[in-house]
Amino acid sequence: MKECDFPQYKAADRQLLVDVSTFIHVDDGSGIQRVVRNILKCFQQSPPSEVRVRPVYRKGGGYWYAAKFSAGGSSQDRGVEDGPVRVINRGDVFLGLDLDHKIDAGAQRFLQRQQREHGLLVYFVVYDLLAVTHPEWFNRHLSAVFRTWLKRVVAVADGLVCISKSVAEELTVYLADYKSVKDVEIDFFHLGADISPQEHEGCLSVEEDLIMQWLKEQTVFLMVGTLEPRKGHVQVLDAMTGLWKDGEDVLLVIAGKKGWKVEELVTGINHHPENGEHLFWFENVSDAFLLQLYNYSSALIMASEGEGFGLPLIEAAQHQLPLIARDLPVFREVAADHAFYFTGSGGRDLQLALSDWLVLYHEDKHPVSTNLEWQTWAQSSRQLLDAVLKQE
Repeated sequence: MKECDFPQYKAADRQLLVDVSTFIHVDDGSGIQRVVRNILKCFQQSPPSEVRVRPVYRKGGGYWYAAKFSAGGSSQDRGVEDGPVRVINRGDVFLGLDLDHKIDAGAQRFLQRQQREHGLLVYFVVYDLLAVTHPEWFNRHLSAVFRTWLKRVVAVADGLVCISKSVAEELTVYLADYKSVKDVEIDFFHLGADISPQEHEGCLSVEEDLIMQWLKEQTVFLMVGTLEPRKGHVQVLDAMTGLWKDGEDVLLVIAGKKGWKVEELVTGINHHPENGEHLFWFENVSDAFLLQLYNYSSALIMASEGEGFGLPLIEAAQHQLPLIARDLPVFREVAADHAFYFTGSGGRDLQLALSDWLVLYHEDKHPVSTNLEWQTWAQSSRQLLDAVLKQE
């Protein structure tokens, strides 16, 4: 069986219209783009029986087939030109896999018309609700745009598929406040991890290889993800500063691009007295370099104050890297008892927790991620398909 083989579905000649409206223009390798790329790759490499997987993008008040677009897999539509979507069979499915913040009233009307006239089923993936539950973490404009997006997709969707049970529960509570919202089915699936060592073997530059040879001899705390207010970098940096002042010879490695509202944090990193000695920030990280960071670090710190899933937890566990995570329901859902959890929002709180972890680590008594159950992107894709390709 191929890695991305899917179960057979009985309905004939169904179209699975996979929205890639943002991804087709921008792929910066960040969280949602990684999800879209990997799931679409599995969809295309081995599509479900009797289902045509058709990537689409929003254009001119409707959707067009992205016939020449491929996310790394083989397209079923090679040689076919882009053109407007024409829903043919009842039971065809539109899946908003991408997060298209700019979905407009025209696209909403198009989907609703296809629902009425052709029986189109409409599903959207919901990655998190942070922009509405914690607007202080985002630019004001982004929070407003997300509210509009959520209002539009709720109005048109037959179902919303969240990336964790925690997000599904939050969404259920949130939608309970919508007085006039129609009944929308809420489901969830889990993300996957497939960073293959063989695929990236020998891909490091000479400089990167030298860095890795040095790191593997150190005690290294790793943080992975874009620098954002909610990610906890400020607290971690404060905690690490306390450890360094106490004489702890440990490193903090940050792998992630600069995000928004983090100017003070970036200044603090760049001008920190330990920058280049015990503190390292790698802003542009390839998959090969990230893989080796997972291999040679001592623990992943997941200090985010809010996440839809926490993909680095799974990626780290794939490489049997110990996990240190904030005690959030979603992290408990993903990592269960295979992580060391901390509470408190101050630097001193985390410093004490890291000190406790280091004692356990040196005594080989720390929680390990070896037996954490994680799934491949193929398995994740199957979960998502099960949620949206249902028989009527």
